[in-house]
Amino acid sequence: MSSSGKMIKKKSCEELYRENVASLYKGDPKFASSLSMPVISLKPDHKYRGTITGEEAIRVKEIDGKLIKLKRKSISEITAESINSIYTDDKILIDSLKTIFEQADYKDVGDYLKRLISISLLQVAANV
Repeated sequence: MSSSGKMIKKKSCEELYRENVASLYKGDPKFASSLSMPVISLKPDHKYRGTITGEEAIRVKEIDGKLIKLKRKSISEITAESINSIYTDDKILIDSLKTIFEQADYKDVGDYLKRLISISLLQVAANV
C-alpha cells in the first residue's frame, strides 16, 4: 500500500520491458513494439540469518532430519570409522575403501597408499 492507502500494483517483467523499450526507441515506436522480451528465469531471494557455513563447509544438507555440514576431506585422511560418514553415490568407492580396511590394519588410506608404494618399489627393485 502507498502512503495514501491505495494498493500499488507491481508491474510484471513484460510491462517493465515494454516501458523500457518504448523509452529507448521513442523515435521509432513501430520498431519498439516489434521487439520481444527475452526468456528469463527469476530466482527467489533467499534471506539468511547467522553464519552461512562453518569452516571449509561445501554446503549444508538435511539428512535424516539433521542438518549436516558437508566438507571436503583428503582421501588420505579417510579412516575405517569415517567411511560411513562419506556422502557419495559412488558405491564402488565405498566398497573399495571397506575392502582396504578389511585386508589389513591400516591407520587411514594414506597409510595404505604409503605401504602400497613401498611394496611396489620393492618389487621394482627385485626385478632390476
